[in-house]
Amino acid sequence: PLHVTCDPEQLHQVFVNLLLNGMDAMPDGGKLTIEIRRFGSPAAQNCEVSIVDQGSGIPAQLLDHVFEPFVSTKSRGTGLGLAISRRLVEEHGGRLSASNRADSGAEFTVRLPCLAEVDAEVEERSSA
Repeated sequence: PLHVTCDPEQLHQVFVNLLLNGMDAMPDGGKLTIEIRRFGSPAAQNCEVSIVDQGSGIPAQLLDHVFEPFVSTKSRGTGLGLAISRRLVEEHGGRLSASNRADSGAEFTVRLPCLAEVDAEVEERSSA
């Protein structure tokens, strides 16, 4: 398990926003993938959660601006969801990034610091 210090309601809002955006990016259907990774040194563990869609990707001219307020690829979007999501992730000591996949679609990645001490305690208890 991965443990982070966070406000669960705020991170819930971030992930719901990213998942809904991913589904909206695939109006004709497709696969939405969630990838979870842990990396870093034992003293500085980080975890990443990536949301990957099979849509058309983010237009190149918007990729560097997608987290700015009022920037949206949706005709009815306010352009605030990703800006708010990035702010919430940064308030938790993390980072939210966006990229286009080589094969198709977009990938949004939330990187947060993990609590290595809690992970060690949990692993120790589960092996006893």
